Amino acid sequence: MLGATIGNYTQIATGAVVLPGCMVGEKSLIAANSTVSGTFESDSFISGSPAKFTGKLSKMPFFNTQGKRHYPWMRNFLRNMPWEHIGYDEWLKINSND
Repeated sequence: MLGATIGNYTQIATGAVVLPGCMVGEKSLIAANSTVSGTFESDSFISGSPAKFTGKLSKMPFFNTQGKRHYPWMRNFLRNMPWEHIGYDEWLKINSND
């Protein structure tokens, strides 16, 4: 039996079911109560049962009270993360393998 493959920094909301063999790219969001099968690219907003690609997560109209986009979430959440003192973008530059 194959397990699912979930990319780095992908979030899976409560009640979501990720079926065996599913592949979801990095920096994606699986919406609550979704049933996911198949393959989804990175930066996907995935929702529904059965789940479908809703759009690029980085382009979705999810904003905080300061008008900043919520996603990618790594730029907005610092507490206890490896980039806590320098910010995600700077940390990524230092730690990328490119």
